[in-house]
Amino acid sequence: MEAGRRATLLSWRNAMTEPIFFADLDPADSAKALTAIRDHVGPGAVVFAWWDMSRRIRAAAERRAPLDDPLARGLQTPTAWNANAERMLPKQRGFWGAGASEKEGEAFGRFIDALLSREAQGAEALRALADGQEAFLALRLSDIWKAAAARPEHVEIACKDFADAHDAREAARQWMRDNGVEGGFAVEPMLGATRLHYLPRARDSRLLLARLLPFSTSNPSALENFELVYQHKDCWIYRLRPRR
Repeated sequence: MEAGRRATLLSWRNAMTEPIFFADLDPADSAKALTAIRDHVGPGAVVFAWWDMSRRIRAAAERRAPLDDPLARGLQTPTAWNANAERMLPKQRGFWGAGASEKEGEAFGRFIDALLSREAQGAEALRALADGQEAFLALRLSDIWKAAAARPEHVEIACKDFADAHDAREAARQWMRDNGVEGGFAVEPMLGATRLHYLPRARDSRLLLARLLPFSTSNPSALENFELVYQHKDCWIYRLRPRR
């Protein structure tokens, strides 16, 4: 529990095949990412991340991660909840959102809007959030699922699991060609399988969040406003370049 009585997720293992609540969070991988944040982010800078990651950064990396959300936006609910979502989801949001203020929620909404903009517009919005301070972004592949849960009208994401194949990326490309999927994709190794995360719509591949994550249509070196400073598994840390 973070200071201010905010629940902070340190480890999570999903025992279901569908993505729910949070993506798997391995403590060892999380520790590497938090160490990297301490190494790359100075005490005077800010780190923008989803509210759950922001809490871990504040608690364990001891860096300024100002974003939080009283609405706990981005929670992915189990399909079995669909009939009772109006009753069960508020309880989860109430638990995870406890302690965060309305003002923090407004800033977090601006962060989501920035991620779901084009690069130049999103970068400007993030600079405004940083208010003159050096800024970094800490992202995970699961953030695009959270963004789709929070803003389903702005981005769509889906997944398909494959039995382990010799060339999972080629298998994914072939499946997408066969099914007429036009957006980008990312592959994630899993126990005994490979998960294909894909964007059904081509236009969503051009969103800032999709360009910052390891989709087939993204290229970090081609970004004008962001510099990749660390990557380990599904964790990607960028420095927001100053305005030219």
